[in-house]
Amino acid sequence: MEKVKESLFGDFRFAELDTHTSIQLLTGRTKEEYRWSAMDSATLRSLDRISVLPDSILCHILSFLPMEYAVRTSILSTRYQYLWTYITSLRLSNSEFLTDDIGEDEANLSFTNFVSTVLLLSNVSCLEKFRLQLESFQNVDIVKSWISTAIKRNVQKLYLQHLEGNNGELPIELPRSMFISKTLVKLTLGGLIFLEIPTSVWLPSLKILKMVDLIYENGDSAQKLLPGCPVLEYLYVHRGLYRKSTEVFNISVPTLKHLVVIDPDLTCDLPEGFSLENLSSLLEAHFEIDLPIHLTNILTLLRGIANVKCLQFHAKVGDYVLPTFPTLRNLTHLRLLSGVNIGNSGFNLNLLNEFLECSPNLEVLVLEGKRCSSTKSWGPPLRVPHCLLFRLKEVEFRPSLGRKALEFELDFEVIKYLLKSAEVLKKMTIRSQLLDSRQIAQFPTASKACIISFKV
Repeated sequence: MEKVKESLFGDFRFAELDTHTSIQLLTGRTKEEYRWSAMDSATLRSLDRISVLPDSILCHILSFLPMEYAVRTSILSTRYQYLWTYITSLRLSNSEFLTDDIGEDEANLSFTNFVSTVLLLSNVSCLEKFRLQLESFQNVDIVKSWISTAIKRNVQKLYLQHLEGNNGELPIELPRSMFISKTLVKLTLGGLIFLEIPTSVWLPSLKILKMVDLIYENGDSAQKLLPGCPVLEYLYVHRGLYRKSTEVFNISVPTLKHLVVIDPDLTCDLPEGFSLENLSSLLEAHFEIDLPIHLTNILTLLRGIANVKCLQFHAKVGDYVLPTFPTLRNLTHLRLLSGVNIGNSGFNLNLLNEFLECSPNLEVLVLEGKRCSSTKSWGPPLRVPHCLLFRLKEVEFRPSLGRKALEFELDFEVIKYLLKSAEVLKKMTIRSQLLDSRQIAQFPTASKACIISFKV
């Protein structure tokens, strides 16, 4: 039995504290309350540390295990027999049941019975987390009832992922009760899930919402959901696999602080179907666009996030004649990258000029990836931007490998210009072995306090 305990809990380590302190920290009780006063210190040290922990701590430890393994601890002793029924964080995945020993149908049937039994026997009235990961799962109807049960148990964090296999799986439909949960704080939905928004949506506690490759009932499904989230602070939207051309992409959330949009194609010239509005609280924004982005949508993005403080912008921008950008007065951190899946292309250096000129309070600038292959030359702004004269303190270059000689020449031009013009620059970090550090070290610097650092 001791070997079984050691195999299950061997990864858990506790600080070497004196007995009195450890008992108080772990249980909130004194040594005397455990009637250990008559035992000498040698006897106390010999006790099984796991056994002296209160049930609440043991349940917390078990919550880090997949639920299948947590249930198996019931064979350890009578104390553990029903301990798993008080776990408040349930982690369930049918991948744990898919093995080479049994067929897929039998494995999924076993998983279905297991989850239903776990929810039936659970003694928890308030679930902290319900995490359900499915792959090649056919019995999608019962998933709706599982989600309903979690909602009835006042779940706070709900994670549902349904990965499509090769058997023509149907999408999971969500219960209406999920859209009126008073306790839901974090909701993550990913994969083959059908998002049908009911007439009534009210999620008064929801602060974090992540939607990845969902199937939307209508083009404006997401737009119907957001108004029912009055305290939403973090929104993550990934569109692509099941994306429809008729989808409307309008985000208007005054409480939103963090926005992440990953979309393979924002190139369509449909201004009425794409807008960012009423984002006065926005602090951080992250846009990742794989295909060449249309100029109209660049301006739409920037106008909608005019109050942002930190911006991460992945995109391919070709030789567009860019009009004046909106002023981003609050922007202090900018990370400009080439798109993730756009081959040898990258961002246009003229886009960098626009950001420098429209961001008067920019303090940190990161340039990463390739430059646009069509950028044959680069010229600095006609006038030194305000941020270079008074604000910019840190610059970091992260050029990608496999670059042409022309690209290195352009890099040198940009580095030389920034060093010569940034009067309060404190640090420039160049993460590349391909740029000549000795040559760069000879460039004149406007800031005497500037340190140039070369790292791999």
